[in-house]
Formats: sequence, C-alpha cells, structure tokens
Amino acid sequence: MHVNHFKYVGQFKKGAQQGVGTETWPDGSSFYGNYIENKRTGYGVQKWPDNQSYAGNYKEGLIEGFGTYKWADGREFTGDWIN
Repeated sequence: MHVNHFKYVGQFKKGAQQGVGTETWPDGSSFYGNYIENKRTGYGVQKWPDNQSYAGNYKEGLIEGFGTYKWADGREFTGDWIN
C-alpha cells in the first residue's frame, strides 16, 4: 500500500492495516508493530534517520503506555507516556 509516499507491508482486514506490519518512508524512517483499523495500537518500534527511536506501546495511533524514547544525543526516557 502506498499512501503519502510511505510503504506498508503487513496484514490487512477489509482494506485496513490490521495486525502486524511495517511502514517505511523515503527519508529512512520506519515503524514495525501492531495496527487496528489503520492505527498503531499495542507494541511497536519507530525509528528515525537521525538515530532517534521509540519502542513501546501505542493507543489509537499515539504513543501511550509504557515505552522508551531515545534521542539522537544519547538521552533516553523509559516510563509511562500519555498521547
């Protein structure tokens, strides 16, 4: 599936991203994780080309729940996130 120039490879249900999949973008960003009706839900890993990353929980497309965010300068936060 190609929308807004990203590529999705994974499971679909009734035309929507549903289950496990991977999104990749031309800038080198990527996301691997779970989807429900096109929204990131459950555990996932987002990586950006500047070496930032987030590994943790999502709810309806937003970072929410327990996870770890790592910034390019080496800082990191592990804990609970809301939106």
